[in-house]
Amino acid sequence: MSTQDTLIIRSDTRPPVLFDGKYYQWLHRITQYIDYKETGLPIPVYELTGERRERAKGDMEAKNIIMQAISYELFENVDSNTSAKDIWDEIRRQQEGYDMTNVTKLNNALGLYEDFKQEPDELLNDNYRRFNGVMNELKKCKIIKVNAEINMKFLKKLNSDWIPYV
Repeated sequence: MSTQDTLIIRSDTRPPVLFDGKYYQWLHRITQYIDYKETGLPIPVYELTGERRERAKGDMEAKNIIMQAISYELFENVDSNTSAKDIWDEIRRQQEGYDMTNVTKLNNALGLYEDFKQEPDELLNDNYRRFNGVMNELKKCKIIKVNAEINMKFLKKLNSDWIPYV
């Protein structure tokens, strides 16, 4: 972990550090730090009352935690969002990719599974490791296969050298 990564972690006792070229991010974080130090609340929240105040306070705390925990590069992509939920959803969308990306990953994983076979001169251990990698890709896409199907797929796709043993 670099010094820059270490210093962007939230601290209640130390203000955020300004790095060259990161003024905008630092300004946002130092403003939040000062607001919390002076009032314990962001400035607009203490004008609210009751349940709305508590909700706004919780949202600001969550937003501050999220913003302090992400990299500067990701910060630049999400800092325009106004609520912690919006920031969270945007981070999730960016990190998981768009629906088309997920569909592509799914199609690729299914294609790897359907087309799987032992390569010529491939050792059984290597083949098994590669097959486990394919199965892991399917699990990432939330596709679960029954053990009997998995075993049959693996055995049927072995080279002809293994047929007497299958």
